[in-house]
Amino acid sequence: MWSDAILTVGNNKIFKGFSTSTFDVLYTLHEGGLFAGESTFSFDMLYTIKNGKIYKGNSTMMMDCLFRYDNNSNAVYKGDSTFAMDAVLFLQGDALSSAELAALLLALGYL
Repeated sequence: MWSDAILTVGNNKIFKGFSTSTFDVLYTLHEGGLFAGESTFSFDMLYTIKNGKIYKGNSTMMMDCLFRYDNNSNAVYKGDSTFAMDAVLFLQGDALSSAELAALLLALGYL
């Protein structure tokens, strides 16, 4: 049911619950960065999302890679791996956008 929504994704923003109000923006995805609230300042960057990988902060170093998303298999892997035993999620349906992937991992408590 829509009232049970944890997060809503729209316009590269992640909102609290089923809202799309400016007052309920939790995160903004801008130029490959996931930022707190509506900010797009580099010091507010929580994660970098690039080429299907999610990194800590403003980094694309291999050591900072938290998750990898393979849109062909629609699976999310821990770290930079694509080994089946490292998969944390196997999804059905269409491939996720970067904002949808971030919202899913946030809702599950992985980020």
